[in-house]
Amino acid sequence: MKPKTMYNKRSQLSHILIIVIILSFGTELFINNINVNKENREEFTSLTKASDIFFNAEEETIIQGTPVMRTTDGYNWWYYVPNSLKKFEICYILLEQSHLQTEDYEYLTNDAQKNIIAWKSIAEEKKYILLTVALPRNFSHYYYPQALDKNSFEPSTPEFYYRPDLKVNNIISELIQILRNAEFFVMEKILVAGFSAGGMWANRYTILHPERVKAAAIGQAGGWLTIPIYEYNETILLWPMGIANFKNLTGTEYNKQKLLKNVPQFIFIGDQDNSNTYASEPWPTEDEIKIWGATDPERLENQSLYLKNSGYNVKFKLYSGIGHTFTLEMKNDIIQFFDSVINISIPSYHPIILLQMIIVLSIILIIFFQKKIKIKFR
Repeated sequence: MKPKTMYNKRSQLSHILIIVIILSFGTELFINNINVNKENREEFTSLTKASDIFFNAEEETIIQGTPVMRTTDGYNWWYYVPNSLKKFEICYILLEQSHLQTEDYEYLTNDAQKNIIAWKSIAEEKKYILLTVALPRNFSHYYYPQALDKNSFEPSTPEFYYRPDLKVNNIISELIQILRNAEFFVMEKILVAGFSAGGMWANRYTILHPERVKAAAIGQAGGWLTIPIYEYNETILLWPMGIANFKNLTGTEYNKQKLLKNVPQFIFIGDQDNSNTYASEPWPTEDEIKIWGATDPERLENQSLYLKNSGYNVKFKLYSGIGHTFTLEMKNDIIQFFDSVINISIPSYHPIILLQMIIVLSIILIIFFQKKIKIKFR
């Protein structure tokens, strides 16, 4: 009996060792999966809060693989949940705002849907939830919500064109709650991308709300960026060039520079892109924007370098021989940039689900080995 007892103990020890190794590996996988640093801990905490942190959104059946339209605060918006996304996987919303400019809101709404369709294959591959908001335009009265211009903050501006950033915040919150109600594990922070007018939106929305942005891809942006400073080379920078008059427009001083420095930004433009500069009333004049350079590519490069030297997480790319065109190479570079930020090296499962899987697997192994030992020495 003594040899059997010794073998029994050795078997139990070896089995326990195997379980410890599995638990150790699983714990490492768990920790790596949620990238335990301060920013992601905060993001994970917000992910696990109850869905009632937002206003109540009506129950909605999620139809995967089909663009769906909703209306919030008078704005039509489209979202797309890819077929490839499973409910136990962590996912991000990609806000992509590159739609046409027209005063015909019905036509603009349809074009916003086309933008969703243009990004559909990327959403399926990367498991992004797409969002495009139909942001209105009024040429005759200079209301340009997609560009988040000065008029977007003026109290006299009609409600339809006033503070579009806050309306989009409400839309994002509503979409997050809809997804969480349907048991999708969507992260609080979003990815933001845009080219031309969409680039202006990506630049200025990220400045206004860096706490809501995981990463931003900013293309062309009207030929110059909004920089969160008061003056440059003795030139006062009023919004949308800078933030010197931000308190007058919003009622509070701009104080989000520290948050903004934590947001990775990819800024890009073609080296031949010089024909779509926004520089006339009520915008800054061409002479005013030339403090950053004589041409659009030169300005964006100089501004990107200034931001980088000021401690912002900025990457700049100039595309040779390209004019005012959003190319496939640009789109691929945006995806690679987002990949580098999200850092997906393994399937991104929700951490609680992953931990539950590890515990259940360990219990099954313990039961299996105990039964095996009993059978062997019966």
